[in-house]
Amino acid sequence: MQVMSLAKSLTSVLANSDTERPVCAWLKRNPLVVSHGLGGFPYYVVAEFPFGSEFRADFVRLCPSSGAWDVDFVELEPPGSDLFTKQGVPAK
Repeated sequence: MQVMSLAKSLTSVLANSDTERPVCAWLKRNPLVVSHGLGGFPYYVVAEFPFGSEFRADFVRLCPSSGAWDVDFVELEPPGSDLFTKQGVPAK
């Protein structure tokens, strides 16, 4: 899918979603957006990565880096939710 087509498709999903699940499903179908959207040289993107039996990250991105691995945990929030309060404090 071309970049402009991807952008239009993602914009549509964001505009028509009340929860993060449709966005997560779209990103699962387009994992290069997660892998390249965070910069670096991505190698793996894993959807719904479990933390034990209770928790999971929406995505985990693994990138090789000078003999080690950089790991990014990606947690999606609903498209319309405020990430910060008016005082600039992270929202719950």
